[in-house]
Amino acid sequence: MTSLTLNTIDPHAAGCLATVVLFVAAWTDVRSHKIYNSLTYPAMIGGLLLATFADGLGAQQSLTSISAGDSLAGLLGCGLLMLIPYHLSRGGAGDVKLAMAMGSLIGFQATLQGFCLGYIFAASYLIVRSSVAVAAHLLAAGDYRLVDGDVATAITRARPHMSQPIPLAGFFLLGTAGVFLSGPLW
Repeated sequence: MTSLTLNTIDPHAAGCLATVVLFVAAWTDVRSHKIYNSLTYPAMIGGLLLATFADGLGAQQSLTSISAGDSLAGLLGCGLLMLIPYHLSRGGAGDVKLAMAMGSLIGFQATLQGFCLGYIFAASYLIVRSSVAVAAHLLAAGDYRLVDGDVATAITRARPHMSQPIPLAGFFLLGTAGVFLSGPLW
């Protein structure tokens, strides 16, 4: 399976379209916690069409970095793989469809790597956010000693702040940008 092989941002039309789609998805996800179908479905179709036309016209070097088969494999593979966190989180399916769109545009490997980095960035953010919430509760209580019961109470009271949804599209944008800038990670 072909993937991004450049050590810089993907100059192809598909890479540029992927970047725009990720920026728009991050924006809407931050503002409304939604990734709209009107963004992801055209991106999926656009990725498949770009790869198909590039294969048919022999213009793969200027339009996309993946073949039509790799585009389809990216769409299906990323969609299937993202069903796991979708079912675990019980959230919306916008992230699944965003992964499918990215898979059709930049392929399975680059999307997988970008989204893995995105999940690492999101986990780091959650750890910091949770730690700040617990520390804020301890400071608000005026008890600066860390006693087991106090920490458990602080965690329990901070839990509503820790369970708020986070907009993952922004983290996927950061992860994919990292892959674009560094080249394939594996």
